[in-house]
Amino acid sequence: MYRFLLLSGLKEDSDSGFTLKPYIGLPGFCVSGAEDEGDYEVYVKMRCVDADAAGVVCDYSEDENYKKRYIEFLLDFANQQAVLNLVIEAEDPQPKNVFTRFIKLDKGKDYVVGVKYWVDPEDNVCSIQCFVNDTVVILFHYIGEVLQRGMWGFKVEGADESSAVFSDVFKAPVGAKQVIDAVMKRVKLTSADLPYPEAWTLLQEAIETVSSELDEALTFETLFGDRLRLVKALAAIYYLCRVTGGVSTGLSFSLGDLTVTPQRVADGTVLFEQLRREVDSLLGKLKQPYVGVV
Repeated sequence: MYRFLLLSGLKEDSDSGFTLKPYIGLPGFCVSGAEDEGDYEVYVKMRCVDADAAGVVCDYSEDENYKKRYIEFLLDFANQQAVLNLVIEAEDPQPKNVFTRFIKLDKGKDYVVGVKYWVDPEDNVCSIQCFVNDTVVILFHYIGEVLQRGMWGFKVEGADESSAVFSDVFKAPVGAKQVIDAVMKRVKLTSADLPYPEAWTLLQEAIETVSSELDEALTFETLFGDRLRLVKALAAIYYLCRVTGGVSTGLSFSLGDLTVTPQRVADGTVLFEQLRREVDSLLGKLKQPYVGVV
């Protein structure tokens, strides 16, 4: 669960997310995190009620003079476009538009909005990939030293009584959603069956289990080869257990009632057994001592 700091506007929390509103002429801003974030991607389900624009803010920070700098990816409902802006108030208080793409947008409709943000420190290049409903709408590369690590969050623009609703907030290292999508596809699930925040938590649990079993300090960023395949197979089992109401703890798991799941996973028992065999095989392979020639 992310704790968002409200910088301006009004924020109303609910069990499913929160509503963000502008206030006394200022856009609604809420951010989370620290100013030493690594590469990351953030996704959110967003519904514009009647605001002019709403979206994701990355690398938000302020200097000693309270001058802000940040990147914003907004869905501009008033002008029917997706907009990527770079804001550096110390140089220019007005947002610098770096990319605009026209896109049909409907107020009252849910959109999954995402930003993938990573930096190549050697070449000093910042890369930003913007998504709407899993479709890349903007890819931007920035060369220079003005971009720094900062907080991330959301923004709403419009009249004081306008608002946008945010839910299913998902933030993880770059590439996490791609892995989750692959695991979901294998077990015939979608984010409607298992929201991304919950899927990411279960994937992290799978990483922790594999780390413990192999006695290795694994992280998502260090996964590759058979270790990645093992984590994905174990996460797939966790996903099936969760949507069927079953139980999964470490390497102990059981399916729940398949009759209450979507028809496409009604044959989950066969898939479940396939995944169990795959986990056992990969775990046995990785636990074998290496025998090489010196």
